[in-house]
Amino acid sequence: MISRSKGAVLEDFIEAIKNGTLPNLEQPQSILFIDDLLTNINMVRIACEKLDIDCYAVHLTTVEDGTKNHDPDELEIMGCIQDHAMKNSYPIPTDAEILLGNAMSGGSCPISISLYYE
Repeated sequence: MISRSKGAVLEDFIEAIKNGTLPNLEQPQSILFIDDLLTNINMVRIACEKLDIDCYAVHLTTVEDGTKNHDPDELEIMGCIQDHAMKNSYPIPTDAEILLGNAMSGGSCPISISLYYE
């Protein structure tokens, strides 16, 4: 079985739309891509740049490292901040960046970031 990058598959999909192989579909203006592997995210971002498509990508770091168990409050904070970043076209911070305090919540997230680990 030949393994192809998700970016290459996306490029083929868009080409099929453009050449009429997939009728009744239009090329998207933007894509929301969620994956647990940073390599896949980078390949899709590169493909989107080539195709002139806005790419909003979320790296699911908690899936990649299954040893971390976050409580509901932490998950709420991470989701709120990542959602705010995506909606405002900011770089989407990883869970680790948020928990380390390296991401700002912006104005619409009602939760302040103050999580500390001993």
